[in-house]
Amino acid sequence: MTLKDIVNDYRCPLVNSLITEGGELYVLERTGMDIRVLCKSSLGSYFEYNASDWVCEFDIVCSCETEKYKIYGGEGSYGSDGMVYAVDKETNSPVWLLFLDSLNPIVNIRADNGIVYAYNNNGECLTVPLTEPLENMRLIKCDE
Repeated sequence: MTLKDIVNDYRCPLVNSLITEGGELYVLERTGMDIRVLCKSSLGSYFEYNASDWVCEFDIVCSCETEKYKIYGGEGSYGSDGMVYAVDKETNSPVWLLFLDSLNPIVNIRADNGIVYAYNNNGECLTVPLTEPLENMRLIKCDE
């Protein structure tokens, strides 16, 4: 299974993670407003050790575009889930997908100066660098 398969099926692994286009799966932990990487794995390994039903369905709620990317935000099937992913417009291939079970649904999204601003329904904003999503990813309180 590839990241493109996941995005096309609107189903992602049921683990807090950021998945790259190369199939790398970075397991994430959210503690309060902090997000950190716990370990690195792969999509192949995830599905080797977990049944294919260990996935979360997601819906797209909002989107935005930059010159190079389409960025989507949405919600998972369990209520408190949130997800964001970016697609390269030239190749129409997803480059990364971020899923957190405690992010809450993303209801508004924008990109500015290479940073994605994903606003959830709980007054928080997830900031993610488009080209280096694991660098300086954070949650902040917002007024939007």
